[in-house]
Amino acid sequence: MKKAFIVAAVVVMFFSCKTTNEPAGQMVDVIVDLSGVDIQITPEDALSRMPAASDKDASGAKVKRIELSVFDLNDSLITSVTQNQDVDAANFGQPIKFRLPVGSYKFVAVAHTVAATSDPVATINSTTEFSLGAAIVGNPTYAIVQDVTISGNTTQNVTIDMGTRKNATFAVKFTDDNPSDVAKIQIVVSPTPTAYTDLKVNPSTGLAVSQWKYEKTFVISALGITTVKNCGFNVPLMLTAANQTLDATINALSATDEVLYTRTLQNVTLQQGHKTLATGTFFSPEATSTFIFDITEITDNISLD
Repeated sequence: MKKAFIVAAVVVMFFSCKTTNEPAGQMVDVIVDLSGVDIQITPEDALSRMPAASDKDASGAKVKRIELSVFDLNDSLITSVTQNQDVDAANFGQPIKFRLPVGSYKFVAVAHTVAATSDPVATINSTTEFSLGAAIVGNPTYAIVQDVTISGNTTQNVTIDMGTRKNATFAVKFTDDNPSDVAKIQIVVSPTPTAYTDLKVNPSTGLAVSQWKYEKTFVISALGITTVKNCGFNVPLMLTAANQTLDATINALSATDEVLYTRTLQNVTLQQGHKTLATGTFFSPEATSTFIFDITEITDNISLD
């Protein structure tokens, strides 16, 4: 997935802009415009449908939080701007304006979706680390660090290329019906480590600082379905390497969280910017049935104009 922040000459001051350490020198207007963003979206079911129709805005592209921080070359924070679609939908994706002295900087940007409206935007701690806290990883999640030089005495035009999404996704699709006593589907990727309480990621690489457990439980009734057959269940996660093999445990739970059915898939291949889809029977009596893995990716070009 590719996303670009365009810095253009418009005069709209964005909300939540805070200056923490502004050096002396000639000041220049710098405007980050989130319109005109090109996005490539990986369809959730790549092999079962044609590429999705183009969306027209950041919300349609599933990005709901944006954090942009500007650091000087000593890694001191100069200014930071936050966008939260669930707080101010009208201004989400609108141009951001701030002033910077002439000089060289590192722009750090993180853009991601969220699992709940109460989930905060990622916190950029430095040029080498941002934190997602204890929130579920969003799909998509983007991050970038880019060197930017501000010169002259006129409004600057800068493009920050967000590149591809930094998260990976493990997905399960069942090909058989679940028994009536199954109330929840639980998926655990990397089950051996503990769950994170403060997920820290390098924005340059999109790689997590440590290996964690990623767990997500789906309540069938809350999804408005009566069977899990042919339904997809996705768990986004941040890897510690661009390509990684991890175990994944799939549990079918009762309403009281009793494990009714379980299976652990070993050495599952996961990649940044890809969805690994495991498809097969789970509840059927044939114990020898297996899952087939698909890590192909289809790209749709989407314009936010």
